[in-house]
Order: sequence, then C-alpha cells, then structure tokens
Amino acid sequence: MDFMLKQLLIVLALLAITPYIIGIVLTLLAKLRLLPLGVCGLVFSCFPTWAAMHRLLSIGLLAACALYPVFYWTLRFIRWKQEEQYYTNYLLATAKPRFTEEETAWMVAQREKKYGVEDGTDFDSYDTGDEYWYNG
Repeated sequence: MDFMLKQLLIVLALLAITPYIIGIVLTLLAKLRLLPLGVCGLVFSCFPTWAAMHRLLSIGLLAACALYPVFYWTLRFIRWKQEEQYYTNYLLATAKPRFTEEETAWMVAQREKKYGVEDGTDFDSYDTGDEYWYNG
C-alpha cells in the first residue's frame, strides 16, 4: 500500500506541475519567436496525410516558419549593433577632454623627464584618445 501511495502522489504532482511546464515552454517559444515553427511541427505530426498530400505547401509553411526567427534575430542584432555604434559616436563627439592642452603637454614633459626619450616611447605620437572620459 505504501508503494501505491507513493506512485499516486507522484502522478498527482506531475498533474499539478504539467500546466506550469507547458506554460513555461510556450512562453519561451513565443519569446524566442519559435512558436510558429512549433505549431507547424505539431500540425504536421498530427496530420501527416494532409502534409503528404500538400507537400509543396507544407514545405513552404515549414520554411516560412523556420526563417521567421532567423530574420527576426538577425535584424534585431543588426539594429543593436547600429545603436551601439550610434551611441559610441555620440559619446565620443560630446566627450569633454579630461585634460587641457597645457596639462597634456606638462604630463608629456614629466614622462620625458622621468623616463627619457631613450626608452623607445614616442611622445610625439601621443594617443589623444587617452584624453577623453570615454574610450570606446
């Protein structure tokens, strides 16, 4: 009797959890834009004779449902890269110099005095990108 009670509790737990698992799976498929592909696969598995009779239509539907997330995520990635480039350029265009020209010249002179020009450091081609708060 103890064994049957454990099995019954396991079945009841699975029945209680199943709607949540189905909801999570459907939500993930919808957010990843894979829900049309899942529905298409479910329809083709439930109606294989229809899919066999309308082979060209079923292949077209499957291709459209498979290409939709590919195009969606590709365009989203491209848009993200464009926004990133835009904001990088905007920050660099509006960045205020960290040091004035006099301070920069003073720091270069201090480095030359400390290390000398013999160490191979070329302070004439000083990287001006270091003078800004944002360096992308």
